[in-house]
Amino acid sequence: MLSLRKCSLASTGENIFNILDNELVGHKIPWHNCLCFAADNASVMTWKVKGVAAFLTKKAPAVYLLGCACHLIHLAAGKAEHSQELLRTAKPATYKHHHTQVSASTVSAPLDSLSQ
Repeated sequence: MLSLRKCSLASTGENIFNILDNELVGHKIPWHNCLCFAADNASVMTWKVKGVAAFLTKKAPAVYLLGCACHLIHLAAGKAEHSQELLRTAKPATYKHHHTQVSASTVSAPLDSLSQ
């Protein structure tokens, strides 16, 4: 880590990128030395139009953009938990498939085994 700079302007992708750019230029580190950019998955960081990633790939086209895998797993787990809760609390809706009725509790049974 080179430094921890405070962003005194609005926290836009361009302003955050400018802080990074000034740090590298100030330490005479060329952008082509940057192989990977890892960040959380906030749009200000990863948006390919006005996020930091957009400005970064203009300076270093070969850079690998890496979103936070832990954050993505956390989001997916939250959505799965919410879906499971919807199945448990749904009225006894039935689904017809090839003339067979499957209740919501039957559908959620495999999901229950995931939480054990």
